[in-house]
Amino acid sequence: MSLTGLRQAIVDSIHSEITAFRVVQAHGGRFNRDELKRIAIKSPAALVSFLGGNLSREGSQAVGSIQIAVFVVTGGTSAEKRDEAALVLCEALSGLVCNNEWRYADAKAPESMRIDNLYSGDID
Repeated sequence: MSLTGLRQAIVDSIHSEITAFRVVQAHGGRFNRDELKRIAIKSPAALVSFLGGNLSREGSQAVGSIQIAVFVVTGGTSAEKRDEAALVLCEALSGLVCNNEWRYADAKAPESMRIDNLYSGDID
C-alpha cells in the first residue's frame, strides 16, 4: 500500500462527494497560524494529512493501522458562523468516512473515527 496513493484517494473522494469544500488537498501535517497564512487557502477547505501509524511485519509486508486526519478550515464574518460551518462539514465527513475504503486497493473501512475541535484564538 502506498501512503501517498491512499492519501490522494481520500482527497479525490472528499473532493467528489462533498462539494461544499472549495479546496481539498493533501497537506504535510499539523499547522499553526503561520502555516495557514503561508498556504493562503480558500475556505472552506479540507486538508488531508498522514499523521502516523502502528505497523508490524507480517512476512515481507508491513501491516497495521495508520492515522489520517482531515483538517477542516472555515471562514466567515463571525466566529459563530465559522464554528457552525465547521460542524456541518465535519458531519458530512463523518458520513463519508464511516464505511469508506476510498476505492483504493488494500484499504479497509476505518476502525474508529474521532472529531477534535482545534479552535484557537490565535489562528482565528
